[in-house]
Amino acid sequence: MRQEISYWFEKVSHGDGGDPIGFTTHPKAHGKKDLVAKIADKTKTTKKESKIMVNAFMDAVKEAMKKNDKVALVGFGTFGVKEREARKGVNPKTLKAITIPKKKVPFFKPGKALRDAVAKK
Repeated sequence: MRQEISYWFEKVSHGDGGDPIGFTTHPKAHGKKDLVAKIADKTKTTKKESKIMVNAFMDAVKEAMKKNDKVALVGFGTFGVKEREARKGVNPKTLKAITIPKKKVPFFKPGKALRDAVAKK
């Protein structure tokens, strides 16, 4: 069994025995800092002002989602909240049946213009 796990780990790792694929940061991922810099460049504002704009947008979306409202940006997409129903599951440690409680989860559904733009590349 140990040999099988070791073999699997080598298959899913980067070949150097490092972190398995999916557990490392994607090299093309952009963070908040990159977004702030891009907005500052496009709007000819300072990074400090752009950071305030990005934070205000994120806060507005978060507040709307807390109220179960959707935020629809035509051509870009829709931010919203879905409610997952309670369901049965199994505790992997004890193998006992458990009830997973219902919960709210955020979602983003891309708009047609965004899907088309990504598909064109």
